[in-house]
Amino acid sequence: MSAAGPGPSGTTGPEAPAGLPAGLAQGDLAGWMRDRFGIAEFTARALSVGRSNLTYLLEVDGAPRFVLRRPPLGHTGGSAHDVVREGRIMAGLANTPVPVPRIAALAEAGAPLECPFVLMEYVPGSAMSETHHLTDLTPEARKECGLRMIDVMAAIHTVDIDAVGLEWLRKPGSLLERQLRRWMLQFEASAGRDLPIMHELHAELVARMPQEGGPGAGTAGTRTGIAHGDFKPNNLIFGFSPPPRPRPAALGTRPLAHTAEVPPVKAVVDWELTAYGDVLTDLGYFICTLETQRDHAVVWMPTYADGMPSRADLIERYVTAGGSEPVDLPFYIAFAMWKLAAIREGVNARIANGQMADLDLSAEVDWDAVPALAEQAREVLHSDIAS
Repeated sequence: MSAAGPGPSGTTGPEAPAGLPAGLAQGDLAGWMRDRFGIAEFTARALSVGRSNLTYLLEVDGAPRFVLRRPPLGHTGGSAHDVVREGRIMAGLANTPVPVPRIAALAEAGAPLECPFVLMEYVPGSAMSETHHLTDLTPEARKECGLRMIDVMAAIHTVDIDAVGLEWLRKPGSLLERQLRRWMLQFEASAGRDLPIMHELHAELVARMPQEGGPGAGTAGTRTGIAHGDFKPNNLIFGFSPPPRPRPAALGTRPLAHTAEVPPVKAVVDWELTAYGDVLTDLGYFICTLETQRDHAVVWMPTYADGMPSRADLIERYVTAGGSEPVDLPFYIAFAMWKLAAIREGVNARIANGQMADLDLSAEVDWDAVPALAEQAREVLHSDIAS
């Protein structure tokens, strides 16, 4: 990536290197990296996480150095794809108990790319995105790992936004009301078919929506705070340790290699949907990911069957860690499932239009997942599951 060529102003400078993945090839990222960080050569590849904002790993001298986030190809704006906003949130959380990557740079639209992006330092570790990330752990470690995720969630919810310069996250009105309106509009904009259940379920959710500012709201550790908006295991970076080596074949059948060491959560990522408001939306969403049918998920997610803590254990840990006592939990789980259905319809549309650039993934359209998720959401909403 150090090949010389005419720069934007006609001077000699690094050419846009051949072989950059889709989404990074436009503009002069190589020249910007040289001028900003003194890095003459680097390689980049798409990371296999997420199908919304696009994420790339930048390596220097063969070692991971930075992670770059930019909006998806064909994006039309909106806060869900506002990576600069996402970077500002992580920068604000840098000196709190919430683990986040260090922000190296924020770039608005224009040079060096045609779109805004955030560049953050690489955090060694791995998201929990594959089955072995859990099965390599002992059953006890799996459960504790899940509980520590809840500790991090509660830490997010108890951040004093005024103390960390994130007071601009406050908006008038109810987060739930805005979310229900927003995802309905996005669903209608992307859906190319008639799905009455999505409209029917939306009406039921609106009618049952808890009033923001419920019991204990407005104080630390209660229902009003920073809601991550997409808090799930594959948006957390864990410090996994390699599992012990299996027994040599000469000693007989090799047992599964398990480790009792609980991997720490080293960073929370993907803050694109973060808002200030009812934090129980995060708890409901986290539980939703554990209970959603795996064949309807866009990416692999752990379930209770994989050794994650029970719902009761998760709730107990959340309250112990400083979160508020959940009220009407079925509503929050159902809302999360309905939202996943709306998001999935948008993902399907972007895949069908060739607008997803995470090329390391074999993205496939799954039109059946959307009504199935909506039906599951309705069943949860009509259930008498204890809160």
